[in-house]
Amino acid sequence: MNVVGLISPDRGRTWDELVPIAGEPGGEKTFWHAHIIRLADRRLLCFPWTGDQTGQNFLSLHRVESDPTGRQWSTPEPTGIPGQTNYPVDLGNALMFLVYSWRESDQPGIYGVLSEDEGYSWDVDNQVQIWDAYGKASLGVARTDTYPSSHDNIAFGAPHAIRLHNGDIMASFWCFQSNQTVCRWCRLRVT
Repeated sequence: MNVVGLISPDRGRTWDELVPIAGEPGGEKTFWHAHIIRLADRRLLCFPWTGDQTGQNFLSLHRVESDPTGRQWSTPEPTGIPGQTNYPVDLGNALMFLVYSWRESDQPGIYGVLSEDEGYSWDVDNQVQIWDAYGKASLGVARTDTYPSSHDNIAFGAPHAIRLHNGDIMASFWCFQSNQTVCRWCRLRVT
């Protein structure tokens, strides 16, 4: 698995230019679920969920950025964040926020973390648990160890975040709780 992009020369009527973003067929790492954002200087940035060559063992999220055209991408670099699905938010002046799901943990849940250098390093010691999934991390079906069936019992994920007009962050995600699938949101303030 690897991440690719498509570029349209005609405002979305056709998509004929394929751009490699992260990974390559037969590569030593697998990449997926990359939510791409645009920085103020027009570079694109994402933190794909990363695994080993088999895709069965998860690695930390990796940072990947493009040039201003979106056609050339950097080599994926590990961030030290042990997450899966995620969404970055550019807060300006190199400050970034990342909301992410973390399932392979004694404290599974949705987390938020800050970076002061455009996502090159992260303050994981002071990350915030936005939603505690302890005891609620999986559905009542047998877990398997092999992708993609290993995802059949996950009970939360797909976090998303935006910066509000006053600088606060609004984060949302889905979760399964009390036999219902719901969407939750929260508002965070960076101080």
